[in-house]
Amino acid sequence: MVIAKLIGGLGNQMFQYAAGRRLALQRNTQLKLDIRAFETYKLHRYSLDGFKIAATFATGDDFKKVGRISTSSMAAQLAHKLKINRFGRLVIERSFGFEPEILNLPDGVYLDGYWQSPLYFNDIEGTLRREFSLKEALPDYGGLLEKIRQPNSVSVHVRRGDYVNDALTNQFHGTCSPEYYRRASQVIGERVSRPQFFVFSDDIDWVRDNLTIGASTTFIDKTFGLSNYQELILMSYCQHHIIANSSFSWWGAWLGDSPSKIVVAPKRWLNLPVETKDLFPADWIAI
Repeated sequence: MVIAKLIGGLGNQMFQYAAGRRLALQRNTQLKLDIRAFETYKLHRYSLDGFKIAATFATGDDFKKVGRISTSSMAAQLAHKLKINRFGRLVIERSFGFEPEILNLPDGVYLDGYWQSPLYFNDIEGTLRREFSLKEALPDYGGLLEKIRQPNSVSVHVRRGDYVNDALTNQFHGTCSPEYYRRASQVIGERVSRPQFFVFSDDIDWVRDNLTIGASTTFIDKTFGLSNYQELILMSYCQHHIIANSSFSWWGAWLGDSPSKIVVAPKRWLNLPVETKDLFPADWIAI
């Protein structure tokens, strides 16, 4: 059994699931999800329930089996503070970069981290694409699905929300500037004939007032009534992508299945001096 701790928004949860799922498959065992953190974490909720995932929720007995240290214990707090990678069977992420030893962990571990690299799960891509599909198909939205599947469709994700409104989140993440989106749309325009932009954002009014994306732009606003996982999948149906410094749009681009897709991503992912070489697939364009 492998237990993966889930925390953060939908994109973070997908990374955590993906790393845990790959290890569980490697060890021919079950993946269990620890969602207890959402009892006190109020920025986001558990959000994988709309997908066809292959995992169940961990129970008290499961935690005992892997020797899970209580999150309130002094030993666990010290392990987090010191970034200790292993404390018993508790495996804590040490840094933002890929840690190859995670791929070879034994059965019976508890994963505590964000694991933001496709290197943790590239070899189960097909499995993840199936499991990160919707339980219920999207409606057509008046012909939107047909338009969004055209060869020149481009998703544009503008992440604001907690990146702007929550002081700690803003200090850690920051936001992509209008200049980034101008340059990104220029990169797309040089490679895609007559691009049709579809803009996704948690602050669509701000985008309308502050960003000029392209001549042909459709704003995916609240009138569509999308859940977060529906929005992510709709984003993935676009053929090309301009993502924010957000794991949400990272997954929207990664799940896109166009063999000729172009993905433009922000080289500066956090307001911290972190190396992002392990974050992006090799064919993505970081600017």
